[in-house]
Amino acid sequence: MIGKALIKRFRSENQPFLKLVRQPTSEEGERFWNYSEKVLDGGIDDCDALVHLAGETVDGHWSSFKKQLIYESRVQGTEFLVEKILSSPSPPKVVVFASAIGFYGQKRADWVTEESPPGSGFLADVVEDWEQASEVLQEHGIRVVRLRLGVVLAKEGGALQKMLPVFRLGLGGAIGDGEQRMSWITLSDVVEMIWQSIHSESWQGNYNAVAPEVVSNLKFSRVLATVLKRPAILKVPKFMMETVFGEMADSTVLSDLAVQPKRLMEMNFPFKHPKLQPALEDLLSK
Repeated sequence: MIGKALIKRFRSENQPFLKLVRQPTSEEGERFWNYSEKVLDGGIDDCDALVHLAGETVDGHWSSFKKQLIYESRVQGTEFLVEKILSSPSPPKVVVFASAIGFYGQKRADWVTEESPPGSGFLADVVEDWEQASEVLQEHGIRVVRLRLGVVLAKEGGALQKMLPVFRLGLGGAIGDGEQRMSWITLSDVVEMIWQSIHSESWQGNYNAVAPEVVSNLKFSRVLATVLKRPAILKVPKFMMETVFGEMADSTVLSDLAVQPKRLMEMNFPFKHPKLQPALEDLLSK
């Protein structure tokens, strides 16, 4: 979802780009890569910047095999790209990596910033190893940007797209007691962050890619229902989510994190959508 939106931005700015795809291809502008087989057709010697967004979706029940895919696709995928970058005679000047606020764990009582230590749990371990896999690039003078993404809101995919059919029927509502805090960001703001990361040398290191306004799951449900002009009186019991999705539910939809985009606020990043209700009104009016 983010990659497709970023490509639109490249096209609108008339900037050339290549896509790394996961199936063998003969299409112009596409290069096949497979981290597990150590394949990257064509290399990356002619690239000024690399944006790495690939990773197995966390949606669904977390079997041991699923967890292995989540981990390997991020950590081993990054390690492979790092190897290719370091072996290149003309490596990219900047590499932008997707990361996640899962770095901070599932539940934290206080606000967290980029300076907060990692949390505990499977996702926290994955994200910590994921980020560490790219640290060696900085030692070789390559600028590295990691965007710790919150829940990315977009009409065309992700969590919001999954919620819309239920809420449009008037069957939406909070999950559990709804008190768990939710750190979110709109797709357009993520694309702008990536764009600036590529083109401005002031961007370096870790950034919490979330909006300044954190809301509870209950408030999010009510605001979404208000924007859609539908009721939101039903609730999904916590035990049902845990029964169906197990560990995934506790680590994602039931997690409780209030994440502050401290570094973005300090640099006066121009959020297009700093507040939830105007953000949803804008997204759903299109």
